[in-house]
Amino acid sequence: MKNYNKNNIVIKKIKIAIVSPNYGLIGGAEHFAFELTERLAKMHNFDIHVFANKWRKGKANIIFHKVPIIKFPRWAKPLSFAWFAQKMIRTEKFDIIHSHERLFNYDFLTHHGVPHKIWIKEIRKKRLSLFDRALANIERIGITSMQRPHILPVSTITKKYILKQFNISDPIMTVINPGITVKKFAGTKAKEHKNKIRNNYGLTDNDIVILFVGMNFDIKGLGRLLKSIAIFTNHGKKHLSLKLLVLGKGNKKKYLDIACDLKISDRVIFAGVSRNIEEYYPASDVFVLPSYLDAFGIVVLEAMASGLPVIISDGAGASDVVEHGITGYIIKNKNFEQEIIPLLFTLLDKEKRQKIGENAKLVAANYDWDIIAEKMAKLYMQRMKI
Repeated sequence: MKNYNKNNIVIKKIKIAIVSPNYGLIGGAEHFAFELTERLAKMHNFDIHVFANKWRKGKANIIFHKVPIIKFPRWAKPLSFAWFAQKMIRTEKFDIIHSHERLFNYDFLTHHGVPHKIWIKEIRKKRLSLFDRALANIERIGITSMQRPHILPVSTITKKYILKQFNISDPIMTVINPGITVKKFAGTKAKEHKNKIRNNYGLTDNDIVILFVGMNFDIKGLGRLLKSIAIFTNHGKKHLSLKLLVLGKGNKKKYLDIACDLKISDRVIFAGVSRNIEEYYPASDVFVLPSYLDAFGIVVLEAMASGLPVIISDGAGASDVVEHGITGYIIKNKNFEQEIIPLLFTLLDKEKRQKIGENAKLVAANYDWDIIAEKMAKLYMQRMKI
């Protein structure tokens, strides 16, 4: 494809292959790839091609390529996707290959988690299956390639684990945190959303609502948040206005039983999964994410953009964007249940909540997807030595 400058001189576009198996579908990595690529494709100097097995089309001018996957046996899935994707990419001459998935070769890899071997052995405490070994091997080959790919961890935590797992001499790494669409959480309908959500769940204007969001209650630390609230309220006897709104997906019965045992079940509301998450932030007063390990945690940025003070564990990669005591609070994983108690006391003060929330909103504005896309475009240009 060709592009023209103001003097009508032909400028060759940079041809980029973006790899994401389920581009634009459900999942943090898929959402990241979609939002970033949509904006890159609208820049005049890029010709974007997406290689995926499934995808959701946006508004940008992008060419899609269907990558086959062999689904059985299970270990063949990552191998087949990587093999077919690389074969298809080789049929055309691309200036840059930017993958959001484990491949054998690429110029850029946005790494959305921790190395797979560490995730299985240290986090999940399981033995590696054939599927896990296949995925881990593809990851190792790509990251340690002699082509010296540019690795883009989504957080400092992810970067730390990559360096721990792989012996990379003089690694080329740049942390690129995820972004958000700031205007979606800007609060133009904040009062309307607050009234709607609070009315739906029987919450009053006087209630102080803690919001928890997560699609894996175990890893995201819902259990220890419930224990913390039980300690803070003396098992439901104090601070009667404090409520917990749980948004997301997990074993509801298990955690409702825990809440009952802790005598705080009347304080906890399970709201399920919502496609309109932006409505829940203005209906809340404090956002808490006590993850044991989270590559990032995009919901933290969403809460900050909505003007909420946030309390997170240092196991969340979003600690990159939170300044302790200024835009929120970061608690050490091992001391979470003890250290959150004085912070909850602090945030009972409405003026304190508002001040920290205002600071958080200002910081979140720096993470709009348009800004993230500009950073990525500069890295492309540097790789091309333009």
